[in-house]
This record gives sequence, structure tokens and C-alpha cells, in this order.
Amino acid sequence: MMTRALASLGPAAVACALASACAGRGRPVQPPTVPPPAADAVAAARAVVEQYEQGYEVLSAEALKPLYAPGDDVLVVAQGRAWRGVAAVDGYLRDLFARAEAVRLDLSDVRVQSLGADAAEVSAAVVREIRTGATTAIERGVLTLTLSRVGDRWLIRTEHFSYGR
Repeated sequence: MMTRALASLGPAAVACALASACAGRGRPVQPPTVPPPAADAVAAARAVVEQYEQGYEVLSAEALKPLYAPGDDVLVVAQGRAWRGVAAVDGYLRDLFARAEAVRLDLSDVRVQSLGADAAEVSAAVVREIRTGATTAIERGVLTLTLSRVGDRWLIRTEHFSYGR
């Protein structure tokens, strides 16, 4: 079918079609370029991480709430359970803090990867100590946050924390 279509075009059109189809052959294919990290995205992500740590250590769901995306745009996953939406995340944090007398959150090896001018991913090693009475549970694991810019604010879209005891 393609041969009939080319034959009906005439010799000049066929030559043009073949030249177009073969253009670029023999030249190395250039890989797509990756944009350089956006310095403001990295700085903003680090500021969110600092506020995140502080909110945990003062046991305040109210201090953490402004860090999360509004509505149903946020997802928190911890140890195989998921909380979707700001109301569910708020409930998760309030429940966690209601059971704790103190929380110590130690993030190390914090790495921020810019995902462009309006998004970033944070990963960190975490030691979270939750004290209830005479008992202190120590959770060691990995935290991953995905952040996006909403206006002039950077918000957590997804949070994933997994740990082993």
C-alpha cells in the first residue's frame, strides 16, 4: 500500500520523502538533557524538612498541618498503612502525638533531588524515638517526601516512612 502511495507522488516527491525519512541517520542520537538542579527548590525542601522535624519534636499536628498539600492531594504511608487527604493525615498525626509523651526525630543523610523548578524529592535516614511512660520505641528507617510548589509555598504531596525495629 505504501509503495502505491509513493508511486502516485512522482519522482521529486519520492526523493523528498526518502530524504526526510533518512534524515539524521548516521549521526549519533543525543540523549535528552536533564535540567540542572533548581537551587531554590533544594533550599525550600531543606526548610520544609527542618519544620517537619520541629513539628514532630513539639508533638504538634497543628505545626505540621501547613506543611502538607490541602484536600485529597496528600498521601502519607507508614509501615504499610496509607492516609489520603489532609483530614486523614491530621488524624494520623493527632493519634500518634496523643499516645506519645515525647518524640525525638533524628534525620541524617538528608538528600534533596530537584525535580525541576516546582518539585523536589527528599530522602533521609531516620531514627524516631517515641516515649510513652517508661517505654521508648525506637524506629530506624527511611523517610521519603515529595514536595511541590504551590504559589510561594512548598508542600508535602507524599510521605513514605518505613522502618524495622
